[in-house]
Amino acid sequence: HKATKMLNETLKWRLEYKPHLIRWDEVKGEAKTGKHYIYHVKDKFDRPIVIMRPRLEDTKNYDAQIRFLIYDLEQASRIA
Repeated sequence: HKATKMLNETLKWRLEYKPHLIRWDEVKGEAKTGKHYIYHVKDKFDRPIVIMRPRLEDTKNYDAQIRFLIYDLEQASRIA
């Protein structure tokens, strides 16, 4: 029951937020600092690695930061 509810909430969020439609042009300003990125090597289970370096965070736009994080996670999931 709990898992079904969580899955439904995730699907609802994906329909509303549309993370698959976020494009590089929208987030490239946030990427300049290198605060997180998809590492060029996969882990021992062949999964992509997202490196996060919060000390490099220098922007104040919370929504843009979240969109960039979601963009990177979506890209990593496509590679997987």
